[in-house]
Amino acid sequence: MNILGINGGFRQGYQDVSAVLVRGGEVIAAVEEERLSRVKHSAGRLPYLSVLEVLRIGGLSINDIDAVAFHGSTWGSEIDQKVRDYFLHHFGYAPPLQKYHHHNCHATSAYYASGYNSALILTIDGSGDGVSLQVTTGQNGNINELARMNRPNSLGIFYSLFTQYCGFVKDCDEYKLMGLASYGNRHAFDFGWLVDFKDGQLWLNKRYVNCVPPKAPALHRDEMNFSKAFLQRMGSPRRLPTSTISEYYKDVAASGIKPFRRGSAEHAAPLCRPHGSKETLLGRWCGTQLCTQPAYN
Repeated sequence: MNILGINGGFRQGYQDVSAVLVRGGEVIAAVEEERLSRVKHSAGRLPYLSVLEVLRIGGLSINDIDAVAFHGSTWGSEIDQKVRDYFLHHFGYAPPLQKYHHHNCHATSAYYASGYNSALILTIDGSGDGVSLQVTTGQNGNINELARMNRPNSLGIFYSLFTQYCGFVKDCDEYKLMGLASYGNRHAFDFGWLVDFKDGQLWLNKRYVNCVPPKAPALHRDEMNFSKAFLQRMGSPRRLPTSTISEYYKDVAASGIKPFRRGSAEHAAPLCRPHGSKETLLGRWCGTQLCTQPAYN
């Protein structure tokens, strides 16, 4: 069976556009669109050049594809028709479409690539299908969902907020905030007024966060996650992208990452503890912060 997995979307917020070809459970080829288009992240579109490339590598045509796997299981039927039309207009044929939950896609990629038969899987994201965190088990090749937490209470949104405030682009430059934090004082600010952790629950103070309604698309990269009240509380404006990075923003980055890392553990531990496993897998970019926790302490 030939399966074509695709990532992307019709809004600017959908980044890291890519395609993967799986044949009989084996990954034959995986290509990110930016490697061919030369546009970083290739945001706001579905894969085209990467689809052509994985088909070329696999020696197949679009008519040989048995199914297209896509994220966004909660998006409704409208997106189904859009994806079908896209394939018809760009490739001349639309294989059957199967949608999967955003966090299940992250969990699956972590589990099947790990080589473990049994594992606990933690995925933390800004938002995917309305979910910000999910705990899953992988057992004997099967994925089972255990617990979920929904946005806007999201460590990913918390992290992106500081990414934007320090003058960078959310859903793109979070790695820059991680690097900037190493130059700052993590004790300079206490952001307990912005985020709180109680009984395994994460609470963002919605007075300081621009929230979107359930099932609505996430904010565009150029829309700020923080509110006017946040700027007033901070007492300083957002750093302009072209301005010099002062010690103030270095300290903000370091102080912001501190509760993110602590919260990742406190937020997830009560969900994971009842389902303890010898092996634990981390999914999505938020997991890189957990991996750097020992060095940070």
